[in-house]
Amino acid sequence: MKQPDNTRRKPPEHLPIILFADWLVNGQTGLSSMSIVSHVTGNPCHGFFNGLPNDFAPYDYGDFDRCMRLIKAVPLVRPHLHVMRDVSDEWKRIIDRFDELETAYKDTDGEDADSRRRFSTLLSSIRQMTASTEITSRIDLADEYGAEIIVHQKTA
Repeated sequence: MKQPDNTRRKPPEHLPIILFADWLVNGQTGLSSMSIVSHVTGNPCHGFFNGLPNDFAPYDYGDFDRCMRLIKAVPLVRPHLHVMRDVSDEWKRIIDRFDELETAYKDTDGEDADSRRRFSTLLSSIRQMTASTEITSRIDLADEYGAEIIVHQKTA
């Protein structure tokens, strides 16, 4: 009698592009969300980028919103986001703080311009951190008026 294979199989390195068919046709796409698709599938998506690099990181609330809509449409993307750490320094910082950004995103009122602006400021602060500066930041989502960003900086 054959023994069942109880060994854990390593997940595939890349997700099949077919998983994204509905999102590609019907979803809200942008450069940063398409960068995710390109890297998690291993497909350079040349037609979409039209010669541009496929390393665009979310720039503001709208970009991050399209990334979150992608994750909602194709939940298998979430566990593969780690591949974006190798794309650029900006992506590395975003992925390292993704849980925090996701929480702030969920607490943002997408219909309120001030709320979107506060989220975009948080995202921008994370994108702009440099490796030559040791920075720790704490986000206090104290009330409905937005995020208080406290940044402590030590130069090397």
